[in-house]
Amino acid sequence: MSDSKQVTGPGATVVVTGGSGFIGSAVVREALSRGCAVTALIRECEPIMDLDGLNSRVVDWDDRIGFTEVLSEISPDVIVHCAGSSARGQEAVEAIYRANVGLVWTLLSAVTTACPTCGVVLLSSAAVYGPSPEVPTSEAAVLQPATHYGHSKVLAEGVARAFAEVEGVRAVVARPFNVLGPGEPAGSVVERIAHQVAGDPGTARVEVRLREVSSVRDFVDVDDVARALVAIGFHGEAGTAYNICSGRGVSIRDLVECAVAVSGRESDLLVEQEDTVASVSIGRNDRLGQLGWTPRIPLEESMRRIMQSALLGSAVSHGDGE
Repeated sequence: MSDSKQVTGPGATVVVTGGSGFIGSAVVREALSRGCAVTALIRECEPIMDLDGLNSRVVDWDDRIGFTEVLSEISPDVIVHCAGSSARGQEAVEAIYRANVGLVWTLLSAVTTACPTCGVVLLSSAAVYGPSPEVPTSEAAVLQPATHYGHSKVLAEGVARAFAEVEGVRAVVARPFNVLGPGEPAGSVVERIAHQVAGDPGTARVEVRLREVSSVRDFVDVDDVARALVAIGFHGEAGTAYNICSGRGVSIRDLVECAVAVSGRESDLLVEQEDTVASVSIGRNDRLGQLGWTPRIPLEESMRRIMQSALLGSAVSHGDGE
């Protein structure tokens, strides 16, 4: 979203919605490391991050006028929109659409009034491509979502495209593939594996039970995702979608083996549906590569950090963390 009037380095003003969440907090840390003036917009029920240089503001997404006033006051150069539903809990379908579509409309509507020249990065998802995309999947692939979460992200992208075409908002779409890292929300396959491998700290051998382990996914570390989102915010082309991915496929079985290896434990893997047809999702990051981004953190390092966090949590929950 390069623009002759836009500050694109140290001193730039960056707003991160959902700034205390899994991806949002990583974006906050990345932007601060670049010398940006960062404001995290969070809901009243969310924790405030204690980081030097970070300004946190509590916002009410249902109060469009109040939200517009906050953006007018901050006057950001870039907004990275990470707020929304990850659809990993038991949320009602209506809540998913409200969080992933309604919030985008509220944000972009406020932008047109408060800061019409700022760039907006919309956090979408590779779920928009559906369960059986072409492999490797480029941004030109047909969007064929198979879940309400995937459909909500397609609709959110449509809202962003409408505001870009009708109102001239400088919006760009980011489509992360499978994001992993410490603090990942409960319900993901990585979190389930880490939780089971961590197990009881007094047990040398653990049991890992999964539905299937043959499917292949493209995993990318949350800190690499944060670097990509900030790079897109500064240099991405308005109206364009960018895949955030490693370009490398890893099976769920290999992921389990990696988690076990870095934890130093032994395990028994129990697969509930051995005959499940495997799905494959691997992305292409050519567009992002043109901005100078490549993934830096190998899977083994990501899993090491995840397992350290999981083992610590297990020790605390079993009374060994005093």
